[in-house]
Amino acid sequence: MPVQSRKNPNSKDKVYSDFRGGGLNLGASERFLSEKEVAGGKNFCYERNGGRFRTLEPLELAATAAGTVTSLYWSLNFGMIFSCGQALYRIVDGAPVSIGTLSGTDLPVYCDWGEEAERRLFVASGSIIQWYDGKQFVTQTPVPVDKTDPSGGDKWNTANDVMVREGRLLLSRTGRDRLRYSGIGDPENWQSEDEGSGDDIDVHTDADAQWLDVGYKEGGDIVRILPISRDLVIFRSDGSLYRLFSSFPDWTVIRVASQVEPVNRDAVAAVGNDIMFLDKDRGIRKVSAISDNDTDLAVTEKEGQKVNAWLAAHFTNDARLWTLPDRGEIWVKPNALNDVLCWNERYQGWTRIDLGSPVTAACEADGTVYLALGAKIYRLTDSSVSPAIRPEMEIELAPVFGSDRAMTDYQELCVTKDAAAVAELEIGRWWFKAAGSKTVKHQIYVADELRPVLRSSGGTVVLDKLVMRTAEVV
Repeated sequence: MPVQSRKNPNSKDKVYSDFRGGGLNLGASERFLSEKEVAGGKNFCYERNGGRFRTLEPLELAATAAGTVTSLYWSLNFGMIFSCGQALYRIVDGAPVSIGTLSGTDLPVYCDWGEEAERRLFVASGSIIQWYDGKQFVTQTPVPVDKTDPSGGDKWNTANDVMVREGRLLLSRTGRDRLRYSGIGDPENWQSEDEGSGDDIDVHTDADAQWLDVGYKEGGDIVRILPISRDLVIFRSDGSLYRLFSSFPDWTVIRVASQVEPVNRDAVAAVGNDIMFLDKDRGIRKVSAISDNDTDLAVTEKEGQKVNAWLAAHFTNDARLWTLPDRGEIWVKPNALNDVLCWNERYQGWTRIDLGSPVTAACEADGTVYLALGAKIYRLTDSSVSPAIRPEMEIELAPVFGSDRAMTDYQELCVTKDAAAVAELEIGRWWFKAAGSKTVKHQIYVADELRPVLRSSGGTVVLDKLVMRTAEVV
C-alpha cells in the first residue's frame, strides 16, 4: 500500500481558481505551468465579469446562406452584411437578401458613409468601389487610369481598402504605392487635375480629389492601411511600416519600423487605438502609438508570449484575425483548420475554440458575437431556448508531477452549471461527476503525474474552483 514519503511529509493544496493573467499556455513546458494556466482544451472562455472559465455560449442559428460565408460586417446603417465569394447579402428578418455581385474577387472591406438621407455603405473588393443605399447596389463609373501613378495601370477608384477620413473617401489598392482621397463631402469626385478648356474649364481645387505616394521607389507595395489614433498606419510588402500624420495639405509620412510582415492583409485589424496583426515569423504582434505627440510607433509581442511559437508554426495564407471590442477579445484563426485562439484583453489570457468545423468569418454587433461555420451564420447567446449548437467544453488544467509518484487524497470541485449540463472531472483513469454546485471527493489516486481535466456537455458550466491535495508517495 502506498505511504506518504518521509522526505515530503506535508501535503500541498493545488488550487485552480481565478484564471486572470493565466489561460492557455502553449509556449512553456507543462512542468512549469501555474494553477492559473491550462495546457489545452476547447470551447472555454472567460466570463464577461470575472476571471473564471466557462463554456462558450450556445450558438443560435441567425441565417443560412447559399454558400460558404467569407465575411461578416455589422453596418450601422443597414444591419448585418455578409459575402459568399463575390455575392453580397444582408440579413432581413432572419433571411438573406441579395444585394448584388462584388466587382472584385478579394475579401471585401466595408465602411459606412454619410448622414440621414445620403447614408451609404461603401465596399472595396480589389476592383472598382461600390456602394449600397438600402435600395440599389451601384458600381461607380470607372475613372480613367491615373497616369501619374508610378505603379501604372490603376484606375482612380479601384481599391482593397476604403474608409472615411475628414469628409473624404480614402482608397488604397494592394500592390500600389498610392493613397487616393475623394473630394470633400463627395465620394464621386475623383477629379485630380483641371478638366475642360476655355470657358468650360473646371479648375482643380483643394476640395477636389487628392493623392499621396507612400514608400515611392522602395521595394514592395502597400499591403494594408488602418487608422491609429489620429493618424494612418501603412503596412508594406517589404516589411516596412509607415505612419501618416496630419491632413492635406500638411501631410507628413515617416517610416517607423521594419521587419513587420503580416501573413496576409486579412490578418491585420484595428483594435481601439492600436493595431493587431499576425506576423508570419513571430506570431501575433501589436502596433501602438507611444504618445499622441510622438512620431514613433511601438511594435510589441506581449500578448502573444504564451502562444506565438505555436502560432508561427501553424500559419498558412488562410490565417484570419477578428476583433470583438465589446467582448474584449481578439480571435486568431491560424489556418484553414478548426482551431481559433482567443485573447481576452480584460483578463490577459488565451482560450481556445474548436466547434468541429472551421470558423470562416466573425464580427460583433451591438455586443453580440456572430460567426459563420460554412454556410451557417450563428449568434452566441445564453438566452436561446433551443440553440442549434451547445459546445462541449474541455479544460486541461496544469498537471502535477511527482519526483517518484504523486498522490491526491482530497479534491474539491466547485462548479455552477445549467440543469441540463453534465460536468465530469478526470484524473488519469479516475472519473467523477459534478452533481451540483459543489462536489467533494475523498479518494486516493497514485500516478507518476496527475492531470486534472474538466469536461462538460449539454449546457453551460462555470469552473469556480478545483482544490487537489497532493503529496509524494513511496
